[in-house]
Amino acid sequence: MIKRFPIFKKILTSLTLISIILISSTYVTSYVHKNLNIIGWKALAAEAKDIDRQLNEHFNAVRAATMGQVNMFQAEENLKTKSVEKKIQANSDNILKTKLRLYLPDGYTITEFGAFANTSDKIDYENISSIRPYRTEPHEDPFQPGNFIIETFVPVRKNNTVIAMFSAVSDLKDIPVFANSKAYNGAITYSITDHKTGDVFVDTKVNNRWNVKDIVSKSDVHGYSWTKWHSDIADGIESQCVFYGKNRDNIFYGYTIPSQLDDWNITV
Repeated sequence: MIKRFPIFKKILTSLTLISIILISSTYVTSYVHKNLNIIGWKALAAEAKDIDRQLNEHFNAVRAATMGQVNMFQAEENLKTKSVEKKIQANSDNILKTKLRLYLPDGYTITEFGAFANTSDKIDYENISSIRPYRTEPHEDPFQPGNFIIETFVPVRKNNTVIAMFSAVSDLKDIPVFANSKAYNGAITYSITDHKTGDVFVDTKVNNRWNVKDIVSKSDVHGYSWTKWHSDIADGIESQCVFYGKNRDNIFYGYTIPSQLDDWNITV
């Protein structure tokens, strides 16, 4: 009996370790669901929708302001004047934090940096010309390489003919100023993704651009799939995920909704 005791002891030890693992796994799952009951997916969804609402209101305001400002060119016989240049620069940096630009078909352009006789090496007028107002996708600023912007374009008309394109430039770095969340003591961060490309062009946590493809893997919390979340983002549908931080010392909750704007997704 004495010789058999170590075997029984090993078996008992093994059973104890298995029990600890099962209890730990159950605790993690229980912890996640307990926190979800406190935070609530509905609350996160509400924050995502509120951020999207703020973004939509902001860009609608930019469009309305730009359509109003385009009227200042109606009385101008010649758009290549110091008078027009002063008007554009005087109206830049307004309450919506936009810069104004004017593009003419021959390449002549007025920006916040001044007037340029020919910018056809930077801008193809045929590509930006339109009979209707529109908003561009996020892109690199041709006049400020390394900086990314969204332009809201409005056609300048004379005798029912489009003679130039007027734009309000929104810097992506300013977006968090107009769309933010104060919930949970400011602990909520968000990102905006173009679900067609996977490009994350606004991220209030890391403040730089990246692509969802850049992340090779994440450690899922039981019951949630990081891979499925990525797939849902690409499909532009509402989704949620729970995952560990890099050192498994934090648990993060992510909730994604399709935006009212273009092909964007908002993730909080």
